[in-house]
Amino acid sequence: MNQRKQLLLALAIILLGIVSTLALPGFGFLMASRVVLRGGTGVYVVTAYCIAVKLALSGRQAGAMSNVARAIPALKGEASIPLGE
Repeated sequence: MNQRKQLLLALAIILLGIVSTLALPGFGFLMASRVVLRGGTGVYVVTAYCIAVKLALSGRQAGAMSNVARAIPALKGEASIPLGE
């Protein structure tokens, strides 16, 4: 699969998980939507690592991967936990 399409599919899965978290009632649906979110995030992160390595200059791949690693908490929503979520 094309990596661009794979990223878009992962973002669509993440959006589906967010919408289901907000719209569906009950604790069971909340847990199911969290599983969907984690699946989409996992696909997105792995694809982002691969793209970062391909785009980086020779000898600069580790720096590109560290930039992706710094963005992961924003995808997972962990940045909002200290704000009282």
